[in-house]
Order: sequence, then structure tokens, then C-alpha cells
Amino acid sequence: MDYRKECGVLIIKKKAWDEDEIRDKHSHEVEIDYIEWEAIEQEKSRWLSVLRKMRGGYE
Repeated sequence: MDYRKECGVLIIKKKAWDEDEIRDKHSHEVEIDYIEWEAIEQEKSRWLSVLRKMRGGYE
């Protein structure tokens, strides 16, 4: 999987979601995409927290 490409697609979808440009926002397919986006955001936050701890910083 090319993370940057995947992430770019998800970013576009997130922006469209936020701007109400997606029809049938609560369909199963769209909800799955949104859940994946949220998971990526949470994972990013966890990795940044780990990096801060490794550098001796704070969360």
C-alpha cells in the first residue's frame, strides 16, 4: 500500500465530507471510509506521542 496515495485519497474524502459534498454521507461505504480516516488520525497521534517521549519531550 502506498500510504501517501491512500492518505491523499482519504484527505480529499474528509474535506468533501466536511463540506457536505458527499451524497448519502451515512451509507455503509462512506462510513467505512470515515472510520478509516479516524483510525489513521488516531494512529498518527500515538506515533507522535511516542516520538515526543523518545526525544524527552512531553505529550
